[in-house]
Amino acid sequence: ITFSGTDATVTNDNGCLTKGDKSITVTCSGNYYLQGTATDFQIIVSTAATDTGKVDLFLNGVSLKSSDAPIYVQNAEKAELHLVQGTTNSLEDGSTRPQTHTYNNKVDTAKAAIYAKDDLSIKGSGSLTVKANYNNGIHTSNDLKIKKSTGTLNVTAANCGLKGKASLTFNGGTITVNATNGDGIKSDEDDATALAQGK
Repeated sequence: ITFSGTDATVTNDNGCLTKGDKSITVTCSGNYYLQGTATDFQIIVSTAATDTGKVDLFLNGVSLKSSDAPIYVQNAEKAELHLVQGTTNSLEDGSTRPQTHTYNNKVDTAKAAIYAKDDLSIKGSGSLTVKANYNNGIHTSNDLKIKKSTGTLNVTAANCGLKGKASLTFNGGTITVNATNGDGIKSDEDDATALAQGK
């Protein structure tokens, strides 16, 4: 996926990418490379419940701004962001949320610049700067993992910087967080069953 201005060009999508007015939706597991610059565009990941594969998003020199969340993982068995070696990447959201998303008969608002409804992992040796003007920087509803990373992650957020509802795991990388009104790193699971799993 190559971004340019207010548009994006898609090649070799294998029928797994749906292009909207200001978004591209990933509907199948697989590897997707993001590059270029866009001023108001977002990536939505929404695979079928029967798709048990992983969605790998390779940030390959991408600068993406959106009035919503630049990356919104709505549904995926597994999702992973790869910071490609030698690349500089940036993501920035708007200070309001002009739209909501409906799926599985539920209405949802993206609560972060990178927002995932389930697990999300980040790895690689490139760099990523996240500027969250609305709420949290990176937020998952389950587990957030920084995996075997030697890269650089810089997060500035209006509220919390990094939030994994169930858990957060860090296995490397250089991480800088500036949380204006919330916590730098937060996990606030309060479900007794989830807590009993030892996270």
